[in-house]
Amino acid sequence: MLAASTTLQHRTLTLIGSLALLLLVVGCDKGMKINDRHLRNVSFAQLQALADLPDGQTLLLDARAPKDFLRGHLPGAVNAYLPDIHEGDKKLEDAKYLIVYGQGWQDSLAPAVAKRLLAYGYDGVYLFRGGVTLWTGNGQPLVDAQGNTIESTPATQPTE
Repeated sequence: MLAASTTLQHRTLTLIGSLALLLLVVGCDKGMKINDRHLRNVSFAQLQALADLPDGQTLLLDARAPKDFLRGHLPGAVNAYLPDIHEGDKKLEDAKYLIVYGQGWQDSLAPAVAKRLLAYGYDGVYLFRGGVTLWTGNGQPLVDAQGNTIESTPATQPTE
């Protein structure tokens, strides 16, 4: 009974934290209201094509918490956790395409990070819905904090 209560409390706190982060993004609009209509999505195939562009043109941004990023992320990605996103970030300035992804289809942080970047005036911001789940479901590897490749098993029917 105590474990169930602790799990429920943890889920409640996680939900409250996510909602607070979303409210923070909504409040950071610099006069322009950014909403879901402003988000541009990329498919798995489009992500692969953009990732193959010459160095520096595409930057993959992992919107998950740093601990999740360190456990495994898309090759070449940098962590872009919402509380750590700031206007004028040097690592974002040179990229032509900023591809934001999260854990999976229901991830709320990835769209929030993409909206924050748009509100800061970054152009070329795209959202890879499906994130790590779609990436690994298509048999693509992740990379851990030490740079080791983490192989994945493709899903029987990966979804785009």
